[in-house]
Amino acid sequence: MIIVAGTIQFEPSDLNEIEPHILEVMAHTVKENGCICYRFCRDMNVEGQFQIYEEWDNEPVLQRHLETDHIAAFLAALSDFKVLGQDIKVFEATKLRSL
Repeated sequence: MIIVAGTIQFEPSDLNEIEPHILEVMAHTVKENGCICYRFCRDMNVEGQFQIYEEWDNEPVLQRHLETDHIAAFLAALSDFKVLGQDIKVFEATKLRSL
């Protein structure tokens, strides 16, 4: 399993314009084969920041996702806004257990 996790920080004044793009990309992505989980959530501690969390079956599935039309449209839409910070990492999970 591949896990993508991190944060992205926008100007707080842009959030109302950014959120429809986030909802759109989420709606398409959760339907992709190999997508286990895909979430953007507002960080309640940092204004304008989103927590990102994704789970994918494997690396090729994640790479196909990054090449989809809806990701291209999302990235194009985000280019209209200033990203103040971003820290997103990819993890390979080799063991999985319930807590």
